[in-house]
Amino acid sequence: QITKGFTSFFHLAFLILTAPMSRWCIAKLHRFSAYNKQARQQQINETLYAITSTICQGVKAAQQVYWMYASVIGDAVLAPKVASYYTYANAIALWSPPVLLLAISGATRRAVLAMVPFLRYK
Repeated sequence: QITKGFTSFFHLAFLILTAPMSRWCIAKLHRFSAYNKQARQQQINETLYAITSTICQGVKAAQQVYWMYASVIGDAVLAPKVASYYTYANAIALWSPPVLLLAISGATRRAVLAMVPFLRYK
């Protein structure tokens, strides 16, 4: 129960702090792209990656906080139901960053495909 409390506290802090940080990142991107057009696409990709990863972690964090809430109020029906969603929330948080990285980074795609021997990709 104590571990759930600590985990929920940090997940809640994560949810609260990342929204303004993401907004700041977008504002900084707009200022930066006005001065340096060549690096704009790279910055857009990095910002997209960071914000999407944050949202995916936020899904997991929201599930954890809701699970703690259901456990604290002692709802015998809600707590196991919310706990059953952990697998999905964790999979989203775990797998979305590498999949997104493969989607937005040509260099990463080339490196991964070069490791697959039957594709003969160079």
